[in-house]
Amino acid sequence: MTHPLKSLGAVLLLLCWTLPAWATVEREFEPEYSEAVLAFNAKDYPKSVSILNELIKKSPKTPEFFELKALALKASNQEKEAAETYQALILAKTADSRPKAEIAPYAFELGMIRFKEKKYEQASSYFTFAQKYGFNESAAHFYSGLIQFQSNQWGEAEKNFAEVIASKTDELMPASHYYLAQCALRMDYPAGAIQSFISAKKASQSVLDDPQSTADMKQISRQILDGSEQSLAPFDKSQFFGNLTELTGYDSNVLSVPSSVTDAVEASGKHSMKEILAAGVGYASSPLKTFQFVPSYRGSINKNFNGDSKSGEFAESDVSLFVTKGALEKTSYGAKIAAEVLFQNDLNPVTNSSTYRRYSQGFTFGPYLKREIRPKYVLGGEFFIKPQKFYRDPTSSDLSRTGTLTTGRIYLQNFAGRKYWNPVLALRFEDDDTDGNEYNAKSKAIQLSNALTLRNDIEMTALLDIDFVEYTRRFNGERKDKIVLLQVGASKRLTPKWTVLAATDYTINHSNIADTYSYNRFSFTAGASYSF
Repeated sequence: MTHPLKSLGAVLLLLCWTLPAWATVEREFEPEYSEAVLAFNAKDYPKSVSILNELIKKSPKTPEFFELKALALKASNQEKEAAETYQALILAKTADSRPKAEIAPYAFELGMIRFKEKKYEQASSYFTFAQKYGFNESAAHFYSGLIQFQSNQWGEAEKNFAEVIASKTDELMPASHYYLAQCALRMDYPAGAIQSFISAKKASQSVLDDPQSTADMKQISRQILDGSEQSLAPFDKSQFFGNLTELTGYDSNVLSVPSSVTDAVEASGKHSMKEILAAGVGYASSPLKTFQFVPSYRGSINKNFNGDSKSGEFAESDVSLFVTKGALEKTSYGAKIAAEVLFQNDLNPVTNSSTYRRYSQGFTFGPYLKREIRPKYVLGGEFFIKPQKFYRDPTSSDLSRTGTLTTGRIYLQNFAGRKYWNPVLALRFEDDDTDGNEYNAKSKAIQLSNALTLRNDIEMTALLDIDFVEYTRRFNGERKDKIVLLQVGASKRLTPKWTVLAATDYTINHSNIADTYSYNRFSFTAGASYSF
């Protein structure tokens, strides 16, 4: 095992404690000192203490006599006398201006005694001293964490248990992960609690599988393993899920191309009341398995009540599969594959009739990754490639949108569980490599979003997205757009299955070809969603 805990008792049992000392056992005292050590090893502690008391009278400046005496007193449950002996050692070495690193072992042992006596304030100061001067740092952090946990100082306890885990001290890993989970639960951070329970389970199993683990270590690890599995049991299940959403709203400038297709969109210049119907269904395997599989289907259709904006009506079908390794762990990664097809309402101006015709189809694939870099801070990224074909492309090849869309996103999320401030900062890029030159575009965007919880049943989201789009291959000169989107949404849960929704957004597109491509757009929707 790595990073074994230092133990004065264990080291002395091996007769090889080699901390620097201001005096060594003089040759004339070696026979009696050896007899005291043998008595200690034979667990004849009264005899060992008796011999050491005589040696201390003869040579009161030899620390080895005090150290072994303190250990013998501790072993015979004479904690008060042991503490007095350690305090005498500290005073003597302090008076002799010895390095504090030589005092740290005594401070640690005093901390252990005070901890057993439930004198937590004194114990904490001794453990802090031991940490600072490099003795049994991981154990000192562990007991400091226990003290803070018992006094409801969850944040400080979390820091100390995290230090133990960073030290990779095998003996303390299961318990440290378990206490981290308990801290996370008390700080309303369920995601962190789940991650720590998973880590506690793994660390406990590692101890149980190690033939070098002692019986005591295995007993404790078994208890932690059982407790972790019990806490994780509610999440270790597969389930089907689905939802049906109906929204009614208004759009001041209906888009001529769905924003789900590309960032490079144009507005039609027409306003309309609208109706949106969306549905989805899927299946999620247990997130506690090595790999989680989530296949799903999503479909939507919108109707614009302004007859002049029929071309802005689309029906979309999307099937996807997400495969994620370690879905609930601190680090998870996976891959997405998806296929989508869009149909556009095609109005025949002669007959004034319309029918849905295939507009585009695409296939998306690529990896994603996220990691909790520190408690409540998640860093993630994704990279997707999407070959797509547009069936309504004009006859001129220069206007073709068919090609390959490449997208990427890097984000930092502060999953703090605060009431009003839980931000996500994201950087996005998009390369829309179309066959035609007119719509071949590259974009870079910065996005800031925030989640708010007004009440237990009311949640809000706010988003600001600034997108810089460049069309560099146009025959009629380069086009540059800056799209600013401000979006606010809210939801109120009426029952476990029914939720009412409302959202509004405002978009401003500034283009260097202002007369043709600059536009403003406002939209609002409200409705309800049923989940199952």
